[in-house]
Formats: sequence, C-alpha cells, structure tokens
Amino acid sequence: MSDLIEWLPWDPVHCQRRAPASRFRVCAFHIDFDERPTCYVDVATLERAEAITMNLSDLRAGRNVDYATIYDDQGEHRGHGPW
Repeated sequence: MSDLIEWLPWDPVHCQRRAPASRFRVCAFHIDFDERPTCYVDVATLERAEAITMNLSDLRAGRNVDYATIYDDQGEHRGHGPW
C-alpha cells in the first residue's frame, strides 16, 4: 500500500477523536506523546482506516508516529494497528 495520506496536525484545542458524520478518524500517535495524537486523517470506510493503521510505517509520510487508532462518528474506538 503506497497511497499518499494527507495527515492533518492535531490541535488539542479544536480536535476531537470523534470523526465527522459517516466517516472514520485515524489518529496517529508518537510513543512519547500517547496522551494525544500528533496527527489524524478522516476516511470514508472502516476498511480504509484499518488498512492505514496496519500499514502505518509505509504511510506516515515522514511523520514521527509509531501507531494509530480508529474512531467512528460517535467517538467510539473501532480498532488499532500494531503497537
């Protein structure tokens, strides 16, 4: 998987783990800052979100992130990639 991901920086004041309606939010974390994500991307399907989390090392686009989690539009945790 080599799709370009346009990660958005996490703004702790304005961002939340809840995805927009009918979307899934992939939140990427750096292991030293795991109390909040460092960046995120919203995608249309759970399958796409799972593919991103499972292939994070190929898709991190130079960002210093170690793992990612998935949240739905209700803010519910829906999965994560390898820790």
